[in-house]
Amino acid sequence: FIQFSGHGCRVLDSTVDTEAEGYDEAIIPSDFGSSGMIRDTLLFKTLLAPTRYGVTMTCVFDSCDTGVMMDLPYAWSTKNDRPEAVPK
Repeated sequence: FIQFSGHGCRVLDSTVDTEAEGYDEAIIPSDFGSSGMIRDTLLFKTLLAPTRYGVTMTCVFDSCDTGVMMDLPYAWSTKNDRPEAVPK
């Protein structure tokens, strides 16, 4: 389980990342002044990419501008949900 509550931001994508959107999401930790921000690309490469098949990881980010924080290859949306299927 990974949880972060704090500041987040979007920054221009680094040149080594070929992601099409043009921006990276990042979290701003309390030691930002000395260590810098943590980009979504780094989180994916260090936390998710090495995870073995069958392992479940729950990540909660309570920060602004971090909608695609983990750089996952998919997105979940309620855009096409049927109205009768949505909890009332």
